Order: sequence, then structure tokens, then C-alpha cells
Amino acid sequence: MRKIYLTVEKLFNNQIVLGSNDPIENFFFTNYCYSSSVLNRDINGDIENNEDIFKTFQESLQNEIDSLTSGLEKLITDINENQEKISSMNTNISNLENMIEASRNSTVCKTNVSEIVKNIKMRFKKEKSDLKEIITTLFADNLDIQDLIARIIEHHFTEGCDKYLQLENEDNITEHIELLRRTQLFEDSKI
Repeated sequence: MRKIYLTVEKLFNNQIVLGSNDPIENFFFTNYCYSSSVLNRDINGDIENNEDIFKTFQESLQNEIDSLTSGLEKLITDINENQEKISSMNTNISNLENMIEASRNSTVCKTNVSEIVKNIKMRFKKEKSDLKEIITTLFADNLDIQDLIARIIEHHFTEGCDKYLQLENEDNITEHIELLRRTQLFEDSKI
């Protein structure tokens, strides 16, 4: 326990005001002891309950420090979690940009989508081959395109919806994908 060096002493309504060279002790006496009348001077001039008062103050101060420390630790944790989320989001955006760029550079984009579908359809009927094998052979370097074409053909054969193949003026695979998305045929597609 720190020793209090009294530099100012004033008796007022059976209370005292204490001064010290320590700013923390000054703050304590000014804001706590004086206002709450916890220090009383008896006839002999002794100060009562000095140890208990400082113990209470010390505990209160420690609780405040613990609370601030806990709040700071939570803030640091939240900042780290947000940075991880931002990093993950940036990675996803980068991956999406790369996928879009790869699709733009793909030779498939330069070819009429409906023609691709019709060619696969004719080859499928003619060779009676496994559809997945045909698509894999034609687009060995692009798994996303394989998936897209397979879904187009699968829907055409199972539902008989020719409107999804009638894209004579369509030469942009991105627009074709958007059309398929609007029909909710490819909700689980990665494209």
C-alpha cells in the first residue's frame, strides 16, 4: 500500500481534504473521500478506516482495468475476424474476375452457342456415345464449359424445350448463361 504524504489538510464539517504529490491519490481523495465523507477526524486527530478505503479503491480500480482489458481484447478479436472476412471476400472476387476473364478468352465465346449445342446433339444421336464423354472430349481444357453444355443438353432431352437452343443470333456465351440462370435451371451451377 502506498504511503500517503499529506501536504494539505483542511477541516470542514468533520471532513478533511488531503493533498498528495501523487496525482492518482489526489484524484482519489478529491473525488471519493471528501465527497462521500468516508474519512473522519476524531478528537485525537487520527484517520480512521484508511486501509479499508484504499483497499476498496484498489479493488474498484482493478475491476475497471480488467473491464477495459476485456473490452480491448474483444475489439482486437473483432478486427481480426473482419480482416479474415475481407481477405476471403477479396479472394472470392479475384477468383470470379479470373473466371470471367477466362470465359472471355475462351474459344467457345467466339462460337455460336446454339451451333455448339446442335453439333453435340447431332453427334450424340449419330454416334450413340455417352454424352459426358463427348463433351469431355470437345472441351477437355474447360470444366466450366463442360458443365454448362452438359446441363443444356440434359435439359433439352429431358424437358424437350427447344427454346433454350434457339439462339441463332447469339454469339456471346455470357448472355446465354444469364438466360439459363433466369430459367432457374442452373441454380446450383458454379458458373
